[in-house]
Amino acid sequence: MDQALTCSSGYVQLGSVRRLWYTLCVCCSCIGVAYVSARQRATTPSSLFLSSAGKYMLRTHKYNGLDYIDKASGLMAGLVSLQWHAHGFYVFDIKKWRFLYVASPEAPGRFAHAIPLRH
Repeated sequence: MDQALTCSSGYVQLGSVRRLWYTLCVCCSCIGVAYVSARQRATTPSSLFLSSAGKYMLRTHKYNGLDYIDKASGLMAGLVSLQWHAHGFYVFDIKKWRFLYVASPEAPGRFAHAIPLRH
């Protein structure tokens, strides 16, 4: 059936071969520059507790160089926390199945019930 059909209404013409090579060179050089710039920036994660979705979608608060997250946001990020008196938090990370103890640093009242996100 395919061999019986012929199209006589138009034709396909490729552009210049030189423009094709220019486009390929520009594309490859952009990929190379992006790769090198991404590899040169050494980034450390803000917390080993948060996943990438939790890092970019949830709001953390800083105090003395330490990130804090409230308990409801921590639960949405997969961190089930239990505060034991004022000494610290027991945190169960659902994503990694880890049970951790995080000591509560000295912080003002609004950070007293927030989960400290240590490195």
